[in-house]
Amino acid sequence: CPMGPGDLQMPSLLGYAAQQAAFLSEKYGPQSRQSKSFSNNLLELLVYPELAVVNVTGVFNATSSVIASYNPKKLQPSVGLPVFYEEMDVYTDTELSTMWLNTTYPFNKSGEVVSVSNGTMVIALMHPCLPRGGGFSLPRLLIPKNSSQIPEKQALVDGVMLWGRTNHSEKAAMGMLGESYDLMSAEPLLLEPKVLLERLSKSPTATKELSPPRLFGRLDTSATASMPAGSSKKRYSLVGGLASAADNSSRSCVVQRHRQGRLFTRDFSVSPQPGDRVVMQLTVTGHGWAMTTEQCGEYCHAVYHLSFNGQSTANISQFRDDCPENPINGSMQFGTWDEKRNGWCPGTVEPGFFMDITDQVQAGPNHLDFDVTVWSNRTGAYEPYTDFAGFAYGDQASLVVGLNLFVYGAPAVAAVRT
Repeated sequence: CPMGPGDLQMPSLLGYAAQQAAFLSEKYGPQSRQSKSFSNNLLELLVYPELAVVNVTGVFNATSSVIASYNPKKLQPSVGLPVFYEEMDVYTDTELSTMWLNTTYPFNKSGEVVSVSNGTMVIALMHPCLPRGGGFSLPRLLIPKNSSQIPEKQALVDGVMLWGRTNHSEKAAMGMLGESYDLMSAEPLLLEPKVLLERLSKSPTATKELSPPRLFGRLDTSATASMPAGSSKKRYSLVGGLASAADNSSRSCVVQRHRQGRLFTRDFSVSPQPGDRVVMQLTVTGHGWAMTTEQCGEYCHAVYHLSFNGQSTANISQFRDDCPENPINGSMQFGTWDEKRNGWCPGTVEPGFFMDITDQVQAGPNHLDFDVTVWSNRTGAYEPYTDFAGFAYGDQASLVVGLNLFVYGAPAVAAVRT
């Protein structure tokens, strides 16, 4: 593990994707539309971040072609290399299951390199949607940095799908509940936590074969050896696997499941006078969903547990079920505004939740614990959150929290009450 935790990202991604491929192969078949769509989306996920933007210097509308310059130290284009549109620059109507929706252009070949010479290349496009050329112009064109980039990623995808075809029966028996096959879909596949940690990596001996990485062993955290007095380090026993062959000078990674329950704590002071009231305002909005477990934090059901000075004060959910009630009624606005969300709806102001907590705080120092649990479709219960899918796919679930305490003086309280 020479590069640290980052070395686990790709194996975890491939392992998680392989579980999805296994499920799809079992439920729909290895050559089904669902399996093929998943394979294409996985290829896009792997390839897209490594594409380079083409520097267009000339445009020929009559032939739907462009001239572009490139730096040979950064790009090695060749004839036949595919060219793609930047996905956010071109939109097209896409047929979904029940409607047509204007979405970003799919990850399809939009042209190819037809000639290369001395830092200049000519690109023939398959569509009349051309950039203007010179400086920043839309749509941007993307190209692989070399001819091996896409084949290498395709080999990984083939390995994932092959693993799914040959292991689907075993994995289907593990009780997978998810129905999704699209990496960008609403629901990532729901897996037992241990399944994700059965990471897969590319075998150096076979192009399309994936195999679990070798583990040195497991840390026995229940047995710690004594350390010198004052030391902040801990010494654990390494057992099983290749523990006896571990090199003290090598750098290893330890995989630990971390369930996020405690969101944050705060120490604060207030000085209420007799007759004053302390009112809490809490506003939480959730963000991130495309590749995160339970679609957190935008679409998951979360409960926020607040404790002041060690005493449970409130369990609050701010999930918005009323997003479809927006009076625009779809006549002027398309998109996903009508989907229910965690703490907000498109086009709304979020004033938050107000609560009188006078009896929960004290004059002087106070302490707040802010915990969160999320509804799990796998267990059917609210529990601390672990974003397995987000870790594998490099996505992040997040919450934006605004919490304020307002102290209202006794005259204002009396005025309100009368």
